[in-house]
Amino acid sequence: MICNSCGAPNPDGAERCASCGQPLVQAQAAYGAPVGGAGAPFQKREIVMAIILSVITCGIYGIYWFVKLTDESNMIAETPTASGVMALVLTIVTCGIYGIYWAYKKGETIDKFNASRGMAATNNAIIYLVLELVFPIAIYILLQNELNKIAQGQ
Repeated sequence: MICNSCGAPNPDGAERCASCGQPLVQAQAAYGAPVGGAGAPFQKREIVMAIILSVITCGIYGIYWFVKLTDESNMIAETPTASGVMALVLTIVTCGIYGIYWAYKKGETIDKFNASRGMAATNNAIIYLVLELVFPIAIYILLQNELNKIAQGQ
């Protein structure tokens, strides 16, 4: 296990970092791989490139991005929501209503994951909910930013 605070290696199953004393939290992905650092089950995605690709492809890449965001955030969730494809279908079938719920749950997932790592609470769930109603692409950007931090082990 690698400490999220100082980056020091620690034996598997350790509860605190031997170097800095911070609590060690090892989130498990659906595949059993630790989340964050070298063994992360997902990779960092360039946000600007994702936005550009979404515009160039008239939203098709945005759909793919939505599915990936959903699946990757489910990997760090204590209680995963619907899979990416299912979330997409539900959003389409409900004319976007499920998308509002999705935004809230993804913010809640980030809040819970950050709390498990000992970070300060930020109410991402409420922020994502409001942004979904006003400027939905901002949720993709914020969620991707958080997932990038996790993939890098920060």
